[in-house]
Amino acid sequence: MNESDDARSPSPLAGEGARRADEGSAGRSGTDSADPVGNYTSHRSIRPINQARARGLRTEATEPEKALWRLLRDHRLAGTKWRRQVAIGAFIVDFACFEHRVIVECDGSQHAESPCDEKRDAWLRSQNFKIVRFWNHDVIKVRAGVLDTILAECGLPW
Repeated sequence: MNESDDARSPSPLAGEGARRADEGSAGRSGTDSADPVGNYTSHRSIRPINQARARGLRTEATEPEKALWRLLRDHRLAGTKWRRQVAIGAFIVDFACFEHRVIVECDGSQHAESPCDEKRDAWLRSQNFKIVRFWNHDVIKVRAGVLDTILAECGLPW
């Protein structure tokens, strides 16, 4: 071993160097999220249980969630990019537009005045997200009104 070997930083292939390179990158992708303390981290550091749970929720979507996803996906709503059943910190939200910091929730009656939802919303608002909640019935029956409200929250014209 020579002196230049000692001065070299760890190989990115060893894992440690690759992690440092990700953390130090100036341009972050749209897949970043906030941890429960509010620090932004790469999507790879989200707790695996949340990722697995979010994946399961995507495959078991309710009819109103499926209907709204058909309207939001593929930049269909005014060119905005939406993600569904995405983990943000310790929570999973139905739909999120990170560009405009808007979260959309499709709720059934189990969410009426839920203390858990109030705590969750408070934390998400502390991360500068706007939360818009719609009853499942409204998503199915009043789609134009739902889309108008989402666009208004994003600050976009209809």
